[in-house]
Amino acid sequence: MDFGAYANHLSMIALASQDSETEIVLVTTRGARIAQARNVIIKKVQELGSDYVLFLDTDHIVPKNMISLLLQNMDKASCISGLVCRRRDTFDIVGFNIRDNEYHKIKLVPNTGVYFVDVCAFGCTLIDTSVFEEMKGFSFSDETKTSSKGPFLMRSDILFCETLRNLGKKLMIDTRVVVGHI
Repeated sequence: MDFGAYANHLSMIALASQDSETEIVLVTTRGARIAQARNVIIKKVQELGSDYVLFLDTDHIVPKNMISLLLQNMDKASCISGLVCRRRDTFDIVGFNIRDNEYHKIKLVPNTGVYFVDVCAFGCTLIDTSVFEEMKGFSFSDETKTSSKGPFLMRSDILFCETLRNLGKKLMIDTRVVVGHI
C-alpha cells in the first residue's frame, strides 16, 4: 500500500469513527487473489454481524467523508460505489448499464448526484451485508465467458452485480465520492 493512500484511509476512518453510531472494524487478508480475498472478508464480516462491508482498494484516495456520503443512500440500494475511473488508458468511469445483453459505459459528472446503475466498480463500494443471506451459495470468483467478440474474463465484482440485479436489488454510483488512483 502506498503511504499516501494509507494516510488517506486512516483520516477517512478517523472521521467516520467520530460518529457515535458508527463502529468500524478493519478486516483484511494477504496473499490471496482478489476474489478469494473478498470471500475471506465477507465470511469475517458475517461472523462479526456487521451491517455493511466496504471494499476499498489500497491504491485509492477517497474523500474523508466518504462513509457518511455512501451511507446516506443505503435505504435506496444494496450496493453503492464511489465514482471510480480506470487507472490507465481512457480513464473511463467504471460503471455500466445493460441494454440488449450488452454492457454500455456510463458517463457521469462528479458532484452531480447519485445514480442507479447495473454494474459498479468495487474499488470503493459499500454493500449491505444482508444481501449475502439472500445470495445463498454465492462465492466471489472470476469466470471465463464467451460473447460475439470471443472469450473474456468476467470479474468477480461484475458477477456479484449480476447476482444482485437478478435478486431485484439496486446498485448506485455516488458522484459526490470522487475516487482517485495513486
